[in-house]
Amino acid sequence: MTPSDSGLGRRLPDGWAAGHDEIGEFATHDEHGIVLRPLPRGRYQVGLSDAEYAAAQRLAPVPNITLSEVTPVVDVEIAGEVLLADRPITARLAGELGVAVASEEPGWAAMLTRAEAESLVGQLGCRLPREAEWEIGCRAGSHSLFMWGDEVPPSEELERWLAWEIEEGSILRNDFGLGGLFFGEWCDEPFRVSHRPDADVEAGAYVVKGGGTQFWPWQDDEWVWCAPAMRMPSTALFADQRCAARFALVLR
Repeated sequence: MTPSDSGLGRRLPDGWAAGHDEIGEFATHDEHGIVLRPLPRGRYQVGLSDAEYAAAQRLAPVPNITLSEVTPVVDVEIAGEVLLADRPITARLAGELGVAVASEEPGWAAMLTRAEAESLVGQLGCRLPREAEWEIGCRAGSHSLFMWGDEVPPSEELERWLAWEIEEGSILRNDFGLGGLFFGEWCDEPFRVSHRPDADVEAGAYVVKGGGTQFWPWQDDEWVWCAPAMRMPSTALFADQRCAARFALVLR
């Protein structure tokens, strides 16, 4: 499955322009150079499947996965036009939009509080990705434990998936054109303790997806945090309560 042309230029808000490359159409912000990629419309499944859990058990007999949090598998439909940024917000971009963050390099992913992340995306008429949108974007049409398959790639390849420097063109991207996916990212909605629609909401917690970069180089089975289905409540974040964020734009 690959993104298809959808006439973005006719529907983008002021300040955004449409472009096209080998992946498909994209939107770019005139002033800040942010690139957004559309999620193909259609029906998807999110959550950890039995086959994916079996693949995880082949890598570690008892993987560090809380099954109740990543199941059941649910059907989700992308019926409208949803676009996700091709990478998280960098420290440089956060500064341009008025939020100074501590970072060793301006091209590194910015670690943001929830309030900072919401402020940044809201300035440009965007929001944070919903959990299902993030997972669909990360999977990029795949149905395996990781978006690249069921095995852990060699370290040389992983270092490119997990690199902190995301402003340069060398980062790896999936089939939807998205990269920098494993810092742990804020999602739009509160954290429910499972994918059941009637599951309890954890008080004061939001969904965070991804996280494998934070633990690199891995000492154990931290590869679980590169599985698109993995999720955590924001109450489980580091003490500073910061993680990455990316823009999501919905066209009406």
